[in-house]
Amino acid sequence: MTGFLVRLQSLQRRWTLLLPLACPWVANAATIWQDWPLPVSVETRPAPVSVPEGWQATTAATPCHLLTLTVFDGLPQEQAALVPEMDQALPGGQGLLSWTLTPVSAAGTWVALGYSCKTLVLSRPLPPSATGLRVTYDSRHRVQGLPRIVKAEIRVAAESPAGPRR
Repeated sequence: MTGFLVRLQSLQRRWTLLLPLACPWVANAATIWQDWPLPVSVETRPAPVSVPEGWQATTAATPCHLLTLTVFDGLPQEQAALVPEMDQALPGGQGLLSWTLTPVSAAGTWVALGYSCKTLVLSRPLPPSATGLRVTYDSRHRVQGLPRIVKAEIRVAAESPAGPRR
């Protein structure tokens, strides 16, 4: 009988550890995911630094398309890029990258977007309330050989209907 109880306790511990993994809504009951819109294209106009004598420059507006998304702990120029914790394949050729955000830097967590025109990088901090970031991409549609970024979402603490707790 004692052996049975030891095995039962061991099994209960395993289920206690596995339940949050098998049921993510249990582990994240107090958080919600919300869209974090990304500028998927930006209109730019190249300007030459100098024009050789005898030549005339004409500039045309060209759209720059979103290619890359990098997450940083701190300002992007500090180059403390965070590696995604998960790269999960989804049905239909899509994938999901995700990060759990626990900023160490006083500047918080930043996101930098790289574009097809190579000279444009847009960056901004994530809200301090964000505890996670996930990015959906589509491997079937590519921009300059890279999977197209479809959307981004941040995880934030859910407020109760009565308002935030104090």
